[in-house]
Amino acid sequence: MKQKEIFPLNLKHRDDVISIKNHSPQNISKRKIISSEKLLELKHQLNQLMLHEEPYLNTDINLASLAELLKITPHQLSYVINNGFNQNFFSLSISIE
Repeated sequence: MKQKEIFPLNLKHRDDVISIKNHSPQNISKRKIISSEKLLELKHQLNQLMLHEEPYLNTDINLASLAELLKITPHQLSYVINNGFNQNFFSLSISIE
């Protein structure tokens, strides 16, 4: 519970992460919250962000702050990572496509 990656200090980020945690992972992966085209676009944007801005070098990075950089919700980013890369935030390793 004290890990900043899981529960960010920023209250807005913390609320965003907690709201995702309260959703059932099975329901999120079965439900399509963004179109296939948008998923591909967001995967590309995430790859480009990681390649050019290297936010992973920031030790305080978390799902909510990464989502802010992409200008999407943490829920959408979680969906992109889970369904687009078949990974979760903590095991995310972007492969440049």
